[in-house]
Amino acid sequence: MIERIIILLLAYGSISLYDRSHLKSVSNKAEKAVYIVLMLASLYLAIDYALASPFDFPGLYDTIDLVFTDLARLIDKWLTAPKQ
Repeated sequence: MIERIIILLLAYGSISLYDRSHLKSVSNKAEKAVYIVLMLASLYLAIDYALASPFDFPGLYDTIDLVFTDLARLIDKWLTAPKQ
């Protein structure tokens, strides 16, 4: 587990060092918001990976299932032809 944490610290440290100068020069708030949302989502999944899921965190597949299941069922119902 400690190896995973070290690798993730190195990865996120290098990402933040690389993107810091770019984010300071960007005045577009929407771009910053999208960047922050994506970083928070990836950080959540990284913590879930580093801890090897000892807690009952919803994983990537659970989150995708929660978000898209109802929509997929609605599309499937809409595309299914009625039985004759």
